[in-house]
Amino acid sequence: VLVSNWLGALLNGMLYSATTNLTLEQLPRFRGTMMSISSATGSLGAAMGTAFGGWLLVTYHYNQLGWFMGAFNVVAVLIYYFITKDPTRNK
Repeated sequence: VLVSNWLGALLNGMLYSATTNLTLEQLPRFRGTMMSISSATGSLGAAMGTAFGGWLLVTYHYNQLGWFMGAFNVVAVLIYYFITKDPTRNK
């Protein structure tokens, strides 16, 4: 359990750094605005995810919660792939 907690903390730290860098590179002229939007949507997403996930769990079961999370992740990957611009990719 201790190793998994340590690994989760390590990966979460890497995720935060990568997300911040990706956010700052999307619109370099509006870095402050992008960071504000990123912070607000992160907090809002955590609050809504907890409430909606709890409702799904109580109303349905763990299986449906897993299917919903999987579908949501597929949508998130598609949004990331088609909408964000990667500064390391050639135009």
